[in-house]
Amino acid sequence: MASNYTLVYSQPIKGSVLTSDKFGSAYVITGKKELIKFDPIYNRFVAYSLLKFGQPTHIDASNPLRLMLFFNDYDIIVFLDNTLSEKSVIRLQSMGPQQVDVTCLALDNNIWIYDELVYKLRKIDEQLNIIRESDDLSLLFNRSIRPNFLLEADNRLFVNEPEKGVHVFDVFGAFSQTIPLKGLDNFQVFLGQLVYFQNGQLFSYNLQTFDTRPIPLPEVTGTILDVHIQSERLLVLTESELLVYSY
Repeated sequence: MASNYTLVYSQPIKGSVLTSDKFGSAYVITGKKELIKFDPIYNRFVAYSLLKFGQPTHIDASNPLRLMLFFNDYDIIVFLDNTLSEKSVIRLQSMGPQQVDVTCLALDNNIWIYDELVYKLRKIDEQLNIIRESDDLSLLFNRSIRPNFLLEADNRLFVNEPEKGVHVFDVFGAFSQTIPLKGLDNFQVFLGQLVYFQNGQLFSYNLQTFDTRPIPLPEVTGTILDVHIQSERLLVLTESELLVYSY
């Protein structure tokens, strides 16, 4: 990750959420309640209307062929294919009593949830069968936890709790450690680094050496809302446009 940036693409867009996938596509949620996908060469895009369920709480593009949207207000997960065509709708309330505020896609294409009623991480399939679950985390931490973001990457499950840090579990739901990074909304795991945007600055936390360092950003006009790292690309979402830089 270098500080020598070259602008290769810009697109006027009023967006609020940015993410990307390993194939190089970018995804932006707009004020018109659309999810826009830009392909890796940024010369065309497709859109998915969000009018049916409202604003998604979480977008997971870990699998570019199986994009996952979570709508917390309705306890609904929607899967889209690579053309943003709707493939399936999963209604979590069909599980019975539960309280799920965070989800993510597992690398085996199942779904991780955190159920606050039982204080457990659970991996479920599309039929809502529980495949795996953690121990009671209220006993592990001696309190109830309130995560706002989940991510499975590098054979680990990252559970972000803004007031306490990032709790790391293995893919079987066993606790490993807590990374003392607080106040995060979301992050990426990229080339052994936990990369996060906070207070207008991009940082990387080395998961091996535990060192944190700032990553210089290009100068842009307007306020930066979000940043995403790709291989040889840096995506920057401002109040008025999507900017793509090579580095």
